[in-house]
Amino acid sequence: IGFLVLIGWQFDVAILKTVITGTVSMKPNTALGFLIAGLLLLFLKRSSLVNYTVVRLCSLVIIMLGLLTLFEYFLGWKLGIDEFLFFDIPNAIQTSHQGRMAPNAALNFLLIGSALFAFSFRKPKYNFFVLLLLIFPLSISVIGLLGYLTGSLELTGLPAYTKMAFNTSVSFIILSIGIVFMFYKDKNIPFRIEQKLFFGLTVVGSLIIFVSILSISSIQSLLSLSNILVNTYQTETNIQQLNSDVIEIVAIGNRFLISGDKRYFKHWYETKEDILKKENTIKELEWNYLKNQEYLITLKQLINERIDYSELLINNYKSTGHKTSDSMLTNLKDKQFSDKIEKIISTLIAEEDKLIAKVTVDEYKQANTVKQVIFTSFGINVFFLFSIFVFFKKDIIGRRRAEKKLQQFNEELEKRVKERTAALRENEARLIKAQQITHLGFLDWDLKTNKIICSDEFFKLHGIDINDNPISLEKLYKGIYPDDLEYVRKKLEFATQNEKDYNFDYRILHPDGKVICVNAQGHLQLDTDGNPKTLLGTIVDITQRKLKEEKLKQNEERLDLFFNQSLDGFFFRMLDEPVIWNDIVDKEKTLDYVINHLRITKINSAMLEQYGATEKDFIGLTINDLDFIDIKYPPRQRLKDLFDKGRLHIDTKEKKKDGTDIIIEGNYICLYDSEKRITGYFGVQRDVTILRNAEIELEKNKNELQDFFDEDISGNFIS
Repeated sequence: IGFLVLIGWQFDVAILKTVITGTVSMKPNTALGFLIAGLLLLFLKRSSLVNYTVVRLCSLVIIMLGLLTLFEYFLGWKLGIDEFLFFDIPNAIQTSHQGRMAPNAALNFLLIGSALFAFSFRKPKYNFFVLLLLIFPLSISVIGLLGYLTGSLELTGLPAYTKMAFNTSVSFIILSIGIVFMFYKDKNIPFRIEQKLFFGLTVVGSLIIFVSILSISSIQSLLSLSNILVNTYQTETNIQQLNSDVIEIVAIGNRFLISGDKRYFKHWYETKEDILKKENTIKELEWNYLKNQEYLITLKQLINERIDYSELLINNYKSTGHKTSDSMLTNLKDKQFSDKIEKIISTLIAEEDKLIAKVTVDEYKQANTVKQVIFTSFGINVFFLFSIFVFFKKDIIGRRRAEKKLQQFNEELEKRVKERTAALRENEARLIKAQQITHLGFLDWDLKTNKIICSDEFFKLHGIDINDNPISLEKLYKGIYPDDLEYVRKKLEFATQNEKDYNFDYRILHPDGKVICVNAQGHLQLDTDGNPKTLLGTIVDITQRKLKEEKLKQNEERLDLFFNQSLDGFFFRMLDEPVIWNDIVDKEKTLDYVINHLRITKINSAMLEQYGATEKDFIGLTINDLDFIDIKYPPRQRLKDLFDKGRLHIDTKEKKKDGTDIIIEGNYICLYDSEKRITGYFGVQRDVTILRNAEIELEKNKNELQDFFDEDISGNFIS
């Protein structure tokens, strides 16, 4: 809006300077202030030191603009800032000083500039101050806008000064609301009911104050008109009395001329003094009415001449008698003076009557204005007070409902707390039971006080009396197996110094000589400064697991010994990923995967000797990578039969690495995971080439012998 108004002043476009025709225009300085304030809102959207510095400097410019304008109004200063940008037209509508913004607009800029300056510091202690500053310009602008909307232009400013323009009121409202919304969006401050009440009453108070100022100013104008009217009546009365005194002094002089009685002298001089006093009184009453001043000067001259002429008649009478004075009376000069004085007085009285009529009309209008301002302000205040009442009644009702719901919630929460407490106790009992069953102990080590709190199971595992809780670190160390003590110290020191979690095993020596093995795990917690604060740890009895692991290790060693020392060939052939084998899956596609992903993972020396090969020739290779293939029984069919049956016992004709034919007798069994998927298979093979060849030779000899007996007579005899 400010930018458009400046364009209007540059190119003299009236509609841009004032929205409503026939009303006061927004002044250039006002438009400049809005332009600067709008730019400051853009700077405040981005938080940076440079932006805040710019906001503070420009806020001071806005403050000085408003402050200097107020000084010009109320101290009578002429600083030359009103028409710094553009020259205003003389006698502009509702403008007391050319180019000067309204006093209420200047006050608004002073308050808004101060609010922006305080807002730029982003400190909570300024929050209340910022909002309080924004309430007053918002209220003043709302009153001005209502003045335009209701036709009560008296609400737009003080009677004797420049009024606030329509677009100025709208701009201040938009600017104030924009700052308030930015403030609450930035601060994220909730509105409490006390704050709502305070700010609502502050708005009403500011409205009352401003409207009261307008009312007082209007009443002062009314009193001024009343004073003018009184002065006018007094002036008219004094003029009429002055005319009577002039007639009286002429009559006294004539009486003296007729009678020669010197007693009339005293009365004549007293009347002359009264005339001079009334002249001064009329002059004082009419000092600010320039048009009548000219008539008064002429009247005074005529009256003085008339008095001088009367005095001249008296003096001539004294010196020469009736003859000279009579001749002066017969020339009608005395009548000429009287006619001129009567004419001037009639003119003055007519002017005074006009002034009385005008002032009466103005007084009537001003009285209506005062009534309008008072009734309008009363209506505005009643409206706002009613709005506050309705709003807060709704808020209070809502608050009571919220309090009732809160009470119900608290009761329900208390019930839940009791239930949760009971459940917590039950869970705690279960936890203790679980710790006892699982042999799990808990440790809470305060690194700052070196105070250690342990669970009952922890003490039990360490063979320490439960009543020693809390316990020192050194006492805990005493129960650790001597060979493991230094190891445990280093592990804990490393964890606390390097802020690392730990996980290690160690042994505990009980007072009765029993040795158990535990697994210790812990997590280090830091304080707000990043320093080690607490070490939370657990220990669990893994003695049985260790024994099983040891036994399993022994079994594995024995199995490996058997695997490696066996005269039969052993091997494991495993899949990269397990496969499902049933009637639902596509077995041919599955076999495609198996052929390319089934690899030998372990093989013993007996099998290597069967083929005259090394581990390198087998480990990690698939069936397609091997040259030892039985043509009569292809690997694909062999695998299908194995997977269908789960195990397979067959003889296969194969070749050694050097090409020698061999016959292998094999026993194969599928391996499965927990989901019954095939993971591979285990095979046991032996070289039966000599045996099978001997069997073939034996069968051949048997057949030949049978043929011999069948053809030989002696054979029949023998049989």
